[in-house]
Amino acid sequence: MRGGRRRVQSCGQASFPPAHTRRRPLAASFAPPPSASSRPSDHNHLQNVLPHSRGLAVLLAMLDTIYICRHGFRMSWVGAETFLPTGRPRDPVLTAHGQSQARHLADYFSSFPASERPQLIVSSPYYRCLQTSVPTASALELELVAEPGLAEWFPTVTPRTGVHPSPARAQYMQEFIPQLSLSWTPMLYPDANGESISQLHARARRVLDLIAQRCEELGVKRVLICSHAATIIAMGRVLLNDDTDGKRTKFIGAGTASLSKYVRSNSEGKWTQQLNGDASFLPGGVEREWHFGMVPDNVNEDGMGQGWSDPEAPATKPTTMQTKL
Repeated sequence: MRGGRRRVQSCGQASFPPAHTRRRPLAASFAPPPSASSRPSDHNHLQNVLPHSRGLAVLLAMLDTIYICRHGFRMSWVGAETFLPTGRPRDPVLTAHGQSQARHLADYFSSFPASERPQLIVSSPYYRCLQTSVPTASALELELVAEPGLAEWFPTVTPRTGVHPSPARAQYMQEFIPQLSLSWTPMLYPDANGESISQLHARARRVLDLIAQRCEELGVKRVLICSHAATIIAMGRVLLNDDTDGKRTKFIGAGTASLSKYVRSNSEGKWTQQLNGDASFLPGGVEREWHFGMVPDNVNEDGMGQGWSDPEAPATKPTTMQTKL
């Protein structure tokens, strides 16, 4: 994220050359999800499940393992000029170093036995996250899909500064990341007016719930999620039931291209953390670690300016986080 009242660095990207490698088609590995008309609405389902921490445990019962990684080292951290191949604001590319980190992450996953490898990659639609995911998707021949509910955290907008940009559609991003599959229907969008820290944790709980439900439909037991520092910290806390106001004490590692691993430990759906921001496979170790102590609880951030219109703002949003917390 970047700052308004206080400017804070957000979680960024450079360009991978198109790697036209063979991917395992989603349809060949997993049954397609039922149509929207044949399954209950996400909104109604979540109203029943999300207020109770046990709801997430029940929905995650089909998943054995959740891997969560942060994107690699991004270009906007090393100079004033940022190459934006997508033309989208706040969507920088990885540096050459960040690309190298992504390849090391792929090599690390390739060393896993088949029974421990992820079966699907669900990424934030931001270029830096997709770019980080491509080497692993190629190495393991996995489907790579984009979920806007995993997007960057932008704090509540400063009054009279407009809105934040929405995550771009997968159809748009596929022009720049040809490995990106269009098989995934987006399920959640963050509020373009920004989020408080509490609202971010609520979004993390909701998007994990939705991804778990989709994985259950697809028969996926091990999933890799690629996202941004604040979002992955919030998701880690959700999985460890440390996401409510007054708690949030657990440290979740969030260095660039680092990896956390969460495994369901029993039939009640309790999750344990087996890796916490692991960077042992990266030559540079932990880099650009981020945590919520770097920002005040009431942080605001400037929007894109009054009158700015986002061409990628969805016309209809499946579910939008506008929780009043």
